Amino acid sequence: MEPIKTLHSRVPGLVAHIYPDRDPHYDFDTLGTITYNAHARTVVGVVPKTAEEDAEIARKVRDGEYIGLPVWAYVHSGATVKAALENPFGCPWDSGRSGWVYVTKERALKEYGRKLTSKKFLARVREQLVSEVEVFDMYLSGDVWGYEIVHDGEQIEACWNYFGYDGLEKEVQSILDVHAQRASPMKQLELPIEFAGEGA
Repeated sequence: MEPIKTLHSRVPGLVAHIYPDRDPHYDFDTLGTITYNAHARTVVGVVPKTAEEDAEIARKVRDGEYIGLPVWAYVHSGATVKAALENPFGCPWDSGRSGWVYVTKERALKEYGRKLTSKKFLARVREQLVSEVEVFDMYLSGDVWGYEIVHDGEQIEACWNYFGYDGLEKEVQSILDVHAQRASPMKQLELPIEFAGEGA
């Protein structure tokens, strides 16, 4: 597989290659659960729910037992999802609500070490749920990457399942610079050598 980007260091033969991750894994310990209605027209999500279960989640979100947001999917030659109060895609034919992202109020309070909710706390939890759906969307759209550090054709470090290209080049370059620093020869200090007995 050809890299999409090669980064260079000051050490000859020491480079970093960035590749698409063709076998990504979505197995994170997330705060929220991303569900989908198994009978919806746009079926995209992690945990399937029946229409009755989907309606029950909606009720619990409305009643405050769950903290959650609707998840919307756009499916057309691929799939993308977003968490929002209203459909963000603006296409009534290829998009619609696929499910929910939610967390129980009790778990959210425990995770954040709180006893009571507040508007600020609820907004913070919802922001976290939105970001988790964004990561899931990266998985769906193939925005998952890997890199390897190579010195004279030999792999010395590799990492895969990196979600999101933004910031990846900068991070890999910093890792490459560390390897370059380690590979650079140390300058030897020239110290005068005194022989025992000289000047005696």
